[in-house]
Amino acid sequence: MNFLLNDCVKMESFFGTKVCSEVGIKQNYWKLISHTGKVIRKREITHLASNGSELQLLVKFGDEVDKYNLSCHNEEKNAFWILDSDLELISTKSSA
Repeated sequence: MNFLLNDCVKMESFFGTKVCSEVGIKQNYWKLISHTGKVIRKREITHLASNGSELQLLVKFGDEVDKYNLSCHNEEKNAFWILDSDLELISTKSSA
């Protein structure tokens, strides 16, 4: 799917699964499943070993995700890099 900046999205899975693997409390990003947010940035990640790539979207979620105390590895509070394949489009920039 071709997501645009400011599109509203819903997190459907994390790394392709809805089941949490064994991770620390601050890395349990599966808690974001079913939350909605807005796409604020995009980046392509290239995998040299497989000559493939993935699209990651920086999704800004609402303040309600603060309660999860997740590690945030970027400068934007309550925003997380999510694979585009883990997201569902809710509304587009033009229809929001």
